[in-house]
Amino acid sequence: MKILLVEDDKILAKTLSDNLNQHHYVVDTVADGESGWYYASNFTYDLILLDVLMPKLDGMTLCQRLRDRGYFTPIILLTACYNTSVDKIKGLNAGADDYIIKPFDFQELIARIKAILRRDTQTLSPVLEWENLCLDPESLKVTYEDRIINLTPKQYGLLELFLRHQGRVFSPSAIIDSLWSSEEIPGEDSVRTHIKELRQKLKAAGVPQDAIATIYGQGYCLKPRSTNNSQAIETLKPAKNLEQIAALAKIWQEYQKAFIARLEVFERVKSHLKQQHTLNRDLKKEAESVAHTLAGTLGSFGKNRASQLAFELENLLQIGELFEEKAKREFLRLLVELRAEIENKTSNLEKGEIAATQQLKAHKRRSNNLLTIDLDRKLHQSLCDLSQSRGWQVLTASSVRAARELLVRHRVDLSLLQIRSTDNADFETSLRSIEYFRDSAPSVPLFAICDRANFDDRLEVMRRGADTFLEQSLSDTFIIDTIATKLNSRAIGAKITIVSEDRAYLHRLSNSLANWQFQTTIVDEPTQFWDTFVELNPDLLILDLAMTPVDAIELCRVVRSDPRWYSLPILFLTNNLDPQTQALIYTSGADCQIPKSISTRDLAHYISDRLNRI
Repeated sequence: MKILLVEDDKILAKTLSDNLNQHHYVVDTVADGESGWYYASNFTYDLILLDVLMPKLDGMTLCQRLRDRGYFTPIILLTACYNTSVDKIKGLNAGADDYIIKPFDFQELIARIKAILRRDTQTLSPVLEWENLCLDPESLKVTYEDRIINLTPKQYGLLELFLRHQGRVFSPSAIIDSLWSSEEIPGEDSVRTHIKELRQKLKAAGVPQDAIATIYGQGYCLKPRSTNNSQAIETLKPAKNLEQIAALAKIWQEYQKAFIARLEVFERVKSHLKQQHTLNRDLKKEAESVAHTLAGTLGSFGKNRASQLAFELENLLQIGELFEEKAKREFLRLLVELRAEIENKTSNLEKGEIAATQQLKAHKRRSNNLLTIDLDRKLHQSLCDLSQSRGWQVLTASSVRAARELLVRHRVDLSLLQIRSTDNADFETSLRSIEYFRDSAPSVPLFAICDRANFDDRLEVMRRGADTFLEQSLSDTFIIDTIATKLNSRAIGAKITIVSEDRAYLHRLSNSLANWQFQTTIVDEPTQFWDTFVELNPDLLILDLAMTPVDAIELCRVVRSDPRWYSLPILFLTNNLDPQTQALIYTSGADCQIPKSISTRDLAHYISDRLNRI
């Protein structure tokens, strides 16, 4: 993909270009509107990033000129203007596809670019591969070792789902949500039938029989590639964000002196204020331009306070009454504070770099702790051997009572409990052990390993509080892969935003979900929702139906109207069972509605399931 960037701020243009390059975009950069017109007229681009205030030809005029000439390439306008509602309307009327206010988050910009390119391009994803199995979305062909495999549409959809999300487990309900319309929702038996038929066709073509694995108690997934199992599972999302913070801080260090040099024009204004009674017109215009540029650029480097100070300087210069004593004092105050913010050796961004680096090191050092409870000796030894290669630590307890003591002293990420079933009395004792463990560690995933695998026994084990049921006969390697999938769940560290006016309920829910390793943010003023929501960009949104003055259903519609959040899971909390209200909730774009009386454990499981479907 090729992008034309029209931006006169050299530092911002270089930083933007570098970020786009990292996402495999090819970027042409020009510094004024006339050059932008020339490049857009003579070269082909997939998207144009266009600053509004530029020399020679402003962005609004350039956008309008391109549209008048029948130029349909997507255009995103970038501006530091703060009159957002009026200017946004002008930009969209000029033909822009999107309008972003500086300072902006680079990752948000990348997300918006991807959303627009997905909408405006017919190019499909590259060929999807697993071992020698290939699926080409463009030709819709499936091959194994160059031999074509003929699949039904549903079988093709299943295979594409697994190939696009290798290492991720899909429950039957998640598969139904992904592959069936609301008018033709089947039962889970139908999913199992399609899985079985797909396996048979793959086996007949020579694909290994265990390519599609059953994760008991959870669903189905594509087995990790045999060449490098440890790399087949997704890495944790927070580490990636920390890398980005540290990288941005390094860029700031590189350009900090250039920003300090830009303050020289304000020093010249300061000298004029002391020595003269009028301000040179050209100097005033230059100072306004620098202030405008700084306001739009500094915030993108995490220096929000400096960005606001530059914006206030720009406004003060535009008023043009600097020689009044009050305005003069205000100008000098803003200049001193702005210089301090830019020169500060321990700026917020640099503090962020230090924190990010420390967290990155901690993240790389942090090993997962597994707790085994009364586990079969042979399986325990095998688990210890296989865990060592993955950097996991295994804690051993001979009973649930001993396990509870270990839980006090150690962080535990996942536990495995042997279900003894020599006779019914042993089985019942093990079931009580599940309840006893769950009382002490409600948020620790619990795997139950049992040699009794009929439906009634499975049902009873899950009712007592186990998260996953594993048959004793499964291979040790398969059990390890299942554990890896669980440990690398997308839900770990996920950002959850909860909106409700019920403050007591909000804080109780937030504190409870924090125990499940979710990062929760509460919003108890619905009118302040949007700014908080955009800034946080959560992984899942929870709305309380009972809100005023903003209707939660309308709020949901606003979120769904933005392409960035088409796929965001949205959950409604309500005790309203009125069919008409429930219908409105779903038509507004919600994924589900659940009672406010739901237990935290059940809510956490639902959230994890929804996040792992994405």
